[in-house]
Amino acid sequence: GDSQIPGHTIIIRASDLGWKKSTKSREYMPFNRLGKDVLFSYCGDAHVQETRSGRRVDPFMKLYYDRPLMMNTNRDVMGSEANGTSCRFRSVRLKEGVTNDDAELMRVDGYWVRSFCCSQLESIIVYNEYSKKETEIEPKSGSCVVSFPLLGILGVTRTHKIR
Repeated sequence: GDSQIPGHTIIIRASDLGWKKSTKSREYMPFNRLGKDVLFSYCGDAHVQETRSGRRVDPFMKLYYDRPLMMNTNRDVMGSEANGTSCRFRSVRLKEGVTNDDAELMRVDGYWVRSFCCSQLESIIVYNEYSKKETEIEPKSGSCVVSFPLLGILGVTRTHKIR
């Protein structure tokens, strides 16, 4: 039951996923269940890179209270919110109308965990260890290139652009 679902742990999943139909096309096809399963199970930030900035993106962030994180943008350099700044996860702010009941329950390492899509979040709240204050970070949308490691195991090397 709900008593076995830890309240201190949450997963944030990439949402609104689509495959680019071809390298020259601007059209995308929605991910099917298998594509999502492979992305979430086998790909971390080492496999997913923003197309424009080159920043690494974790499509399946496993977060718990006080988890160490690092900022990867220069939001406010003078205010100690710069690329490489250490921070700690505190909580999430859900969009208006989204509640804990909207979380998808997922089994991870034998435990049930609440999971939300990025599109359900207003922001995540982190504690900045240098400025000694909490900061809200909003989710972003964009195109990424994914290097699927599973395909390398099968002897196929392929990179896909997703949005």
